[in-house]
Amino acid sequence: MYDRTRQTVDYQVEYSRQPRRCSLWRYVQAEHRIAFVLDLPSRGDTCFPAVMEGASANERVVYNDSSPVDGPDQPWFLGQRGPTLIYRHVLRFERRR
Repeated sequence: MYDRTRQTVDYQVEYSRQPRRCSLWRYVQAEHRIAFVLDLPSRGDTCFPAVMEGASANERVVYNDSSPVDGPDQPWFLGQRGPTLIYRHVLRFERRR
């Protein structure tokens, strides 16, 4: 018999064992697709960002949490149990033609 509760628990455990990233993506209008740009610095245990307007129209300020970024990637659940720091990133965008 198929046990959905057990499958849900298995999925959640597997999810928490993997690293998590907070990434920036862009829409490529001419190709109607989403393209990866970059991962924000982290140890692979993050992605709860807050985004604010920056000093200019083409700037955004991103605050994100992570374990100290010096060191190897770690699973998400380990990062949640250790020290957490807040990092500030200023992203500047250029209009592509």
